[in-house]
Amino acid sequence: MLKCRRWLLVVTVIGLLVPLYAAQGKEIVRVTITGPGFDEAVEVTLASELAVFREMRFDEGMIALPPTDPAAPFFEVRLGVGVENQIIATDVNYFYLTPDAGYMYYADVIGGGSDAEGKWFRLSAATDLALRDFLADRGADIPHRRDAGGRFPFWNWLTALAG
Repeated sequence: MLKCRRWLLVVTVIGLLVPLYAAQGKEIVRVTITGPGFDEAVEVTLASELAVFREMRFDEGMIALPPTDPAAPFFEVRLGVGVENQIIATDVNYFYLTPDAGYMYYADVIGGGSDAEGKWFRLSAATDLALRDFLADRGADIPHRRDAGGRFPFWNWLTALAG
């Protein structure tokens, strides 16, 4: 009977610690961006700015073929993943922002590994527009989406005039 109570005590303590450990889960703590329009790397560490990358979504899973020319201009985005300010691993992604959609190539994981390495993903429309706005606000040279639907009204007006 005493062994049973000890066993229950151990199981209870472990059960209480598991949620505590889960609460300290890994998340994106630093983002470094290079690409067209940036003279030097852009470092992002503010939680409000990291939200764009933490909330990243994709339209579909991995896509079979590259959606764009891999030699086209792209943004290299390094996502430092860790706990608080300690980086455990860094995802290296290439973002291609075409006039029709945004795509991500999962290039590498420094300090880890992933089945997604070497695969392409299509960004959801909301993620694509948020990323474009984020990069444009920092001076990046990015193409506007054709279907921005009022997000770039002046641009839409100019393209309509050009015919």
